[in-house]
Amino acid sequence: MIDPKIKMYIVSGGKRISIGHEHVEHDVELDDRYHLSDRDDRYDIYIEMPGAEKDALKIYARENLIRVSGETRKDLPYRRRYNFKIDLNEPIDPDRVKAKYEDGVLVITAFKREAMRRIPVD
Repeated sequence: MIDPKIKMYIVSGGKRISIGHEHVEHDVELDDRYHLSDRDDRYDIYIEMPGAEKDALKIYARENLIRVSGETRKDLPYRRRYNFKIDLNEPIDPDRVKAKYEDGVLVITAFKREAMRRIPVD
């Protein structure tokens, strides 16, 4: 169950339904969807990509942006391409982005960049 205190966005049918106030942009086919959970230290992104070829998934991350693309396996009777562009409100650390694909769902964990902190002087 998803914690109701977490800011959550659901994109479905080409419409954005938001719980919270952050902005999430999408570039997806009408029946594709993703869920974005904004936690204190990271973003958890769940993307439904049924039949996607795991080895063909491409994920790119920088500052405030994650891009995902892929397509269905060649052995399926239908072909489908997936394209997602997710703009994030806070910068992430691209070196600390992890992804896992299982049972038709791609889970991306993107850790937020540490805020500036004061360094003590000895």
